[in-house]
Amino acid sequence: MTVVDHAIDLYRGLRKQGITIKKPYDCLIASFAILEDMYLLHNDSDFRQMENNSKLKVYSYKEIDRPIDDLETPPRGFEPRTQWLTATCSAS
Repeated sequence: MTVVDHAIDLYRGLRKQGITIKKPYDCLIASFAILEDMYLLHNDSDFRQMENNSKLKVYSYKEIDRPIDDLETPPRGFEPRTQWLTATCSAS
């Protein structure tokens, strides 16, 4: 399954559950993280909703142990070989 196909399925599945994702492109970001088995580091309400209703694994910026501009290595709590993806966007 491609990232785009997964994003479409994710968006439709969430809509069927009564959840509206305000920025549909967030489904693309979430789908990439899900398919690649990565954690997503975010500060966005759409990702919080997806976390509770899909296989998305996330960390919020509020949970990290250092300033956002010092994120070359994963935050505390991540296993050393854990892959992670940072989504930088405006606060929602």
